[in-house]
Amino acid sequence: MRTPRLFLTTNMKVLTLLLVLTISAAAADNIPSPDGAYVLEIGKSVRIVDHSHTTVLTVVPNVQGLREVAAQWSADSQRVVLVLNYDRGAGVYAAYLEGGSWKRTIEQDSDFPSADLARQAGVSGWVASDKRMIVGWVAADRVNMTGEATYKGGHHVPYAYTLVFTGGPTHLSRGGYEDGAIKGIDFHLK
Repeated sequence: MRTPRLFLTTNMKVLTLLLVLTISAAAADNIPSPDGAYVLEIGKSVRIVDHSHTTVLTVVPNVQGLREVAAQWSADSQRVVLVLNYDRGAGVYAAYLEGGSWKRTIEQDSDFPSADLARQAGVSGWVASDKRMIVGWVAADRVNMTGEATYKGGHHVPYAYTLVFTGGPTHLSRGGYEDGAIKGIDFHLK
């Protein structure tokens, strides 16, 4: 009789652990803004919803193939930055409140100085994969970022940079992103 009781206790511990992991995973998919007015929901898409669960803005319509995601709100809840890491690359997205409405943007690939970083690191070739992470907000319009580019031949090059909300003129892309609203600057080896 003791064995079934032990088995039941072990199974209950496993079920409890699975329940805790499930709740933790679900909580990680909803990131509330500091002021509590909005929630960033990460599921099949990434969207900002208000307190009544109404979609305010779809930041990324489809996250198929996503390996990991990181997001951080600014302290004033007026901006949010997201990093979507896939098998071979990363996308840096942001949303910001301007004139009473939310807008979305994406960091341009042209910001990434792959040749300059390769030269500084003493490697050559093209970038085979890239992974990025958010370090944290350093001002209302600036976020420190890190990354690791893997160049042809397997050379790993860690780097850091600052993502800046430009406040300058933007151009609405065909995909509905405000091109030019964010820009990567001060790329350097880490």
